[in-house]
Amino acid sequence: MIRKTAFLLFVTLLVSCGEKERQAPLSGVMWGGEGNRIIIMPASGEAFRDTLLIDNHGMFAWTPDTLIPGFYILEKSPNNHLVLVMEDNRPVSIDAQYISFPKNCKVTGSDNYLDFYQIETLSKKWQKAMQTSTSTTMDSVWKPTAQAVEELKQTLDSITQIYREEIVQISDEPLVRMFGLLQTAGNKRLFDPWAHKELYFAADSMLEPFSHLREVKMFRREAEVLYNKHLLFNKLQPGTQFPEIILSVMGQDTLSTSDFLGSPLYIELYEPGKEDQAAIHQKAIEKVNSFQWRGMKAAFLLLDSITLPESKRGFNSMNLSDGLSPEIMEQLGVVSLPANFILSDSGIIAGKNLWDKKLQELMELLVKK
Repeated sequence: MIRKTAFLLFVTLLVSCGEKERQAPLSGVMWGGEGNRIIIMPASGEAFRDTLLIDNHGMFAWTPDTLIPGFYILEKSPNNHLVLVMEDNRPVSIDAQYISFPKNCKVTGSDNYLDFYQIETLSKKWQKAMQTSTSTTMDSVWKPTAQAVEELKQTLDSITQIYREEIVQISDEPLVRMFGLLQTAGNKRLFDPWAHKELYFAADSMLEPFSHLREVKMFRREAEVLYNKHLLFNKLQPGTQFPEIILSVMGQDTLSTSDFLGSPLYIELYEPGKEDQAAIHQKAIEKVNSFQWRGMKAAFLLLDSITLPESKRGFNSMNLSDGLSPEIMEQLGVVSLPANFILSDSGIIAGKNLWDKKLQELMELLVKK
């Protein structure tokens, strides 16, 4: 009898363990609302959409064959959804009324869903504000003059900065901070990775405990690429000697940096075929021109197939239609274009990637020496 009881107890334990293993990673009760279906899908990665049926008791459950730990979207409609963090060993339970997320909704097993909602709300406001501002360009009285374009750019930058600051203030929680940094409007990132690399590095340093989550893996890979780019960018710093570089075009024209020793030198690399780069170049060359009579020399490396007319060429210019070799770009630590270096008369780097007022101030110092 004792042996039989022990056997039954063993079977009961096996059954209970099996039931525990089969527990749905997502389940709950939803009362009211329109329709009896809801959608679950990953926030990123391999896309799928599973339709979950809500029975007449308001109950639902999602039991996938496998669950990849990560961010998921539980959606009634595109503007009515929750962002959840789901893991194998942490079932998520939802108790909701009228399926109006996150109102009248209680979530257990997934933290920060309210923070995610707040960030998405701010992100939508940012996108709407951007659309409102750019819609002025559709007005027949708006003309794309240089001043009008610059004013629009400043307006958009100001709007974006306001929402950046609000999102950063929401929470220091690692997953929340990462979620905020990844907000986009079309192809535009709210937080440009390179411009805000310090925020990316800080978030990455906090995400180690969450490295098993799909989106965290993706973010940390991006942060690693960004960090390597940062190391490359810092290869040539002010105070170091600019390397000797000899360039040739079709085996004919040559340009050697040592040819300019004895005078302050401005070096710029850009692609004239890119409007944004050409605009930055135009501002820079106007400032460099004003110092030409005071001994400032310049060399411009044009890295695409666009050839400037002779009448528009200033100083020394070289058209490298195939661009610089990756080896030279790495040697110079150039990670984006346009890029510039300002050298002293002895070839020491006095500054790099300086534009507008900062460029003018540095050239003023160099020509005085």
